[in-house]
Amino acid sequence: MGLNYSTKIPSHLCALLLVVCPQIPRVLQKYMTVSVTVCVLFCVFPTYVYGCAGIQGVVEAYQTCLPKLQLYGPTNIAPIIQKVASSASQEMHTKEAMQYFILLILTDGVITDMADTREAIVQASHLPMSIIIVGVGSADFSDMQMLDGDDGILRSPKGEPCLRDIVQFVPFRNFKHGSPAELAKTVLAEVPNQVVDYYNNKGIKPKVPSEFESSRTFAP
Repeated sequence: MGLNYSTKIPSHLCALLLVVCPQIPRVLQKYMTVSVTVCVLFCVFPTYVYGCAGIQGVVEAYQTCLPKLQLYGPTNIAPIIQKVASSASQEMHTKEAMQYFILLILTDGVITDMADTREAIVQASHLPMSIIIVGVGSADFSDMQMLDGDDGILRSPKGEPCLRDIVQFVPFRNFKHGSPAELAKTVLAEVPNQVVDYYNNKGIKPKVPSEFESSRTFAP
């Protein structure tokens, strides 16, 4: 199924769209030893240029990168959430504080660091970021659904609740034979309210996107 969501996602909603190849985060054995590192950030561009233009640029970078990877386990999600949360935290303390971060996770496996992931999400709920998890394949994604928080407030292992709901889980198998537009609509369904909730909680009024802001690059 072709992926072309460039007209479905307003580019001003997020300054960073981080695409992580399934399974999350797997190891690039070409560069790694047998000692597994669970959080590997890598450049998807042969020229090592950081960033790509628009959503279509992100999709093209992902499609270029994926055939060059050898996937591996485990499925530890917390480290990549913490990595994006670090960038979001830095943005929160800038003068403008108008960048909102979206982490898109594509995974075909069961989470192996559930406790750490819950803790990372609770901490990230205070930051300008949202997390979208797309489950690919027929694995048991019940843990992913729990992270979504639609059936109750997600809490850390210590009992701390999320400040706000920032996670959307979507099982790809439900849209395998559907249209890309339907999938895109569901994936992005909760993002607008999450963005508004964050800025309302912070008392930050929206600004009219400038020509510069609407043409920002996206960092994979």
